[in-house]
Amino acid sequence: MAVRNVRIGLGVIAVCLVLLLTVLLVRRADHFSGDPDDIAAVKAAIPQLLTADTAVGRLPAEPVSPMRKVVFSRESIEKRATAIREIWAPDDVPRAIKNWEAAMKTVFHGESLYDDNRFEVTKWLGLRVHTRTAVVDFRGHAIYHDTVAGWVGDQSLHHRVTLWRTSSKSHRWFLAEHLRDVDSEYRAMGGMTVGVAD
Repeated sequence: MAVRNVRIGLGVIAVCLVLLLTVLLVRRADHFSGDPDDIAAVKAAIPQLLTADTAVGRLPAEPVSPMRKVVFSRESIEKRATAIREIWAPDDVPRAIKNWEAAMKTVFHGESLYDDNRFEVTKWLGLRVHTRTAVVDFRGHAIYHDTVAGWVGDQSLHHRVTLWRTSSKSHRWFLAEHLRDVDSEYRAMGGMTVGVAD
């Protein structure tokens, strides 16, 4: 009787494992969905948009005195706002401008200064293109240049980016949301995720 129960238990476990693997494989295949041209356009847009967004915080390569006056001049603030309007979706521009102006103030409180940058995607984890949005998960990092340390890279993290476009025919994407270190946020939320719908 005990042997029979063990065999039944092992059979149930085997069936559960097969079902779990099937679900995971099907889910894995579903991590990339959308028109192939849209997927290619999104993959090209991500490093360009994140490089451009980080470039908003670049400071002049040559020392300028006083730096604070240059960075917070009306001309510099408008130049950053103009760049942000080219990168972020219209509804998200005010938030992005506010975030960047707050970030620029931290530059004068011990944060590092950089005069050049780029963003590299190291691994695509998932990409779903919808009618006017795309949700992209990937691992990647920013690389910064300053006149003292040269080129220095951030740690490669799990990023989740939501992109927006004006129509399904457009391959011109804008940032709508950028979450860094998604793995930590996922753990902090107790394993809950938030979906993005069209």
